[in-house]
Amino acid sequence: GRVCVDIDECETGTHNCHGDDYCTNTAGAFNCTCGIHNCPAYAFCVDLDGSPACLVIDCVLGYEPHSHGCADLDLFSGCCIDINECDRGTNNCHANGRCINTPGSFNCTCLPGYTGNGVHCVDTYPCETGNHNCH
Repeated sequence: GRVCVDIDECETGTHNCHGDDYCTNTAGAFNCTCGIHNCPAYAFCVDLDGSPACLVIDCVLGYEPHSHGCADLDLFSGCCIDINECDRGTNNCHANGRCINTPGSFNCTCLPGYTGNGVHCVDTYPCETGNHNCH
């Protein structure tokens, strides 16, 4: 048969632990820890006066922590990215409306042939489309 040898990602530098995280090799994988802490998702291990600590990324409404971490931990640039409510379906636009993603939010507009604010849309020409209850 074949003999498998564990690759030590910590030793080879092929792990994805952030900054001051400690990399620990395991069979077929590795773990990243922040000293004695296990940082939650969207947190990074930083050195605070010689002691490792978890720094949690807190984004403003309409944004979420970037899954690849921060480009610059000192300035938090690139840490938070816009949530696209249109793609996620977490908007309240009408079925005959269109969702337009904006930084940190979204807008709704009615489709052609409909009027309203995008959240509520009514048929502009109900007689022509048959969307009426006229006799």
